[in-house]
Amino acid sequence: MLEVPIQVTDRGQKYCVFLYASNAPESSAAFAAARRLVQAEGAKAVYYAPAPLSPASPGPVCQPFRSRYMAGYGKPAPAGKYALWWATDSDKDFLKSKTFELIDSFYKTADGMETWILADLLQSLGHGKGERTGLPETSIQVPMYGPEERLVIFGASPKGLRFFFPIETTPPLYRDLFWKNVTDWAQRFKADVQRAGASLDPDAHRHGLKWWTFFLPTMQQIDPATPMEMVGPLWIQDK
Repeated sequence: MLEVPIQVTDRGQKYCVFLYASNAPESSAAFAAARRLVQAEGAKAVYYAPAPLSPASPGPVCQPFRSRYMAGYGKPAPAGKYALWWATDSDKDFLKSKTFELIDSFYKTADGMETWILADLLQSLGHGKGERTGLPETSIQVPMYGPEERLVIFGASPKGLRFFFPIETTPPLYRDLFWKNVTDWAQRFKADVQRAGASLDPDAHRHGLKWWTFFLPTMQQIDPATPMEMVGPLWIQDK
């Protein structure tokens, strides 16, 4: 993930501003890499540093995904169709898709960590308190900005944790990268919790993997002639 400290738009042009504490060679290399990445997206890169940066070859700049890369959406989610996955012309069979493997990995990784993950994400979105939060008895959906300021709906229910994406506006590649990055983050989070000697969730608070394991046979029995169009559909109506 590329972290952009400041982003502004002036007369239709997006500018990404990077901050450096020194003009060391590492700063120059990091800016060279960041500039290459943002220019590929049509933005311009500028920097603030105590002294001018020297020309340099691109160096390490990307950071692991963090929950603080999520932000509250600040308003109700727009009406439309949302889902964990949806079929496309090049990806029609969920069980054979890359997304299936990513979601399967997420539920296995999040097992024992749901109270930790829920509390951490809710705090990032300005809704939570404390280190751990039990799953709610009824489903909740919290709209949020994910990376690239794209809308994602974070859901929590007795079935576990979910991420819903607006089908009409989310590129499948973004969806899959999101599932991969959030799973990698959950894996690091889990390792940190265990390293600190803290306890994982007791069995009574482990819901997601149980639901996913129960749901798999149902998906496997679906007639290939009428494959699933969506997994985890969520319809939001105009109010």
